[in-house]
Amino acid sequence: MKDVAGVMVEVKGEEQREKVTRTYTIVHNYNEEYGVSALAYLTGVPLSIASQMLAREEIREKGVLPSDLAVEPSTLHKSVGEARHQNPRDDNENTRALTG
Repeated sequence: MKDVAGVMVEVKGEEQREKVTRTYTIVHNYNEEYGVSALAYLTGVPLSIASQMLAREEIREKGVLPSDLAVEPSTLHKSVGEARHQNPRDDNENTRALTG
């Protein structure tokens, strides 16, 4: 079944003593090249990257860790960006970050 998957994350907090809200969204279509659902692709890519980092011993902490403590977020974001460039058929036009 060909699908579309979306994720929206809303973060509320303070920045420079002012209340702010940041909303991040991603929308992805069925992945034709790999023949996998959009949701499987969206969850599989970060998992694959983290697994590769474990294999290269770039993650040294042991045990169960929240993802943002196990992997520096900027490192994961860079790796996800590189994965997107390796698969130019991905529907990146629908991927966007909104701030508000």
